[in-house]
Amino acid sequence: MTARIGFVHFGTYPDIRVVKMTDTLAKAGFEVIVLARNIKGVNEPGAAHPYAHLLGQRGEEWRSRLQIRRLLDDTPERWRGALTLPYHINPIWRRAIRDLVVEDGCRLLIVRDMPLVLAATAVGKRYGVPVIFDMAENYPAVMAVWRRWEGRKRAVVNFFARNIALARIVEKASIRAAKRILVVVPEHVERIASLRGTADGIEVVENTPVLEELDVLYTHYAGQSEWQPAEQGLEVVYGGNVHFYRGIDTLIAAASILKRQQVQDVRWKIVGTGKVMDRLQALAQGKGVTDTVCFMGWQPDLMAFVYRSHVGYDGSHASEHTHNTMPNKLYDYMAFRKPVLVSDCRPMKRVVETHRCGIVFRSQDAEDLAEKVLVLHDPALRAEMGINGRKAVEERYNWGVDGARLVEVVMQMMA
Repeated sequence: MTARIGFVHFGTYPDIRVVKMTDTLAKAGFEVIVLARNIKGVNEPGAAHPYAHLLGQRGEEWRSRLQIRRLLDDTPERWRGALTLPYHINPIWRRAIRDLVVEDGCRLLIVRDMPLVLAATAVGKRYGVPVIFDMAENYPAVMAVWRRWEGRKRAVVNFFARNIALARIVEKASIRAAKRILVVVPEHVERIASLRGTADGIEVVENTPVLEELDVLYTHYAGQSEWQPAEQGLEVVYGGNVHFYRGIDTLIAAASILKRQQVQDVRWKIVGTGKVMDRLQALAQGKGVTDTVCFMGWQPDLMAFVYRSHVGYDGSHASEHTHNTMPNKLYDYMAFRKPVLVSDCRPMKRVVETHRCGIVFRSQDAEDLAEKVLVLHDPALRAEMGINGRKAVEERYNWGVDGARLVEVVMQMMA
């Protein structure tokens, strides 16, 4: 009988990392049941990748081993959100996780991020099933970031829903209760080891891209005349959640500095959306840089904008959160042979300086960003950095490497 794994995801499926992990395990021969909150609707397995319409991967045999289960699927959507709040004490989640073990026969539980780990470890302890904690984020730290930008209007709600002191207690208990912890950058190991009391059982499985999928896209865009990079000027692209803490405020301030210096040929393309995008657009308008800073909104073909750009940007504010995680867009830029322009968050700084694939600027320092982006006017330097980044992705920062490590860890756990 094929070994069965339960994958518990507190959020909506699809999620890029969840998709990579569950697809990989199904391809390795495991049966995988994804238990997800999914309050916004259901996507069938395989259609989850953002570029699935270009990849043509439906109908493959391994997909029959992957099942997506939406919590409270038959409950009206207006009630489902409240009833499925992802807290480890929520009895609905506890029962659903128990069913993965008792009814479905799962021999291993993998839990994405902190909210439901203790629910899973309680079930695992009772029935002798090990739990892997996939710790993609320093969850209390990211909660602190959310609270900071949500302001006083949600202060009362956040005191209960995002109580950071309580989150740190839950996080420590989760880290100690899980058999294995997966982190996405080496920088996070030391912190987790201090909370766990040992470095044993901590594994690095980075959030790297499926290189073959990106190469399909690269070839596709290479044949489209409208997506070819301009020969003149410098286009810098950011793709993802549009927020202050992602460094969009620093980008706008740098654009303003360049305008005062009468530098007219640096264009910034922001592809994505977010809760505060209107505030950032107003900031750009107030700074008088709407001619060089373009908010493109959500786009189905994000990587087309990356292909057309000269430089990939991530200016995330350096913090306890960003010092212990890695934006996967960095690897996407590198895979597309783009030099990267990043803030000095520790993981990004390490990758860029080790592989000489871009330039690092001081977090939230618009003067430094404006100075550093001008260095990338040199096309020969950009080409060299782009080649270096692509080589690093081919040799290390791709899901072929990290997916193999995931399978190795899972096989050890189920031996």
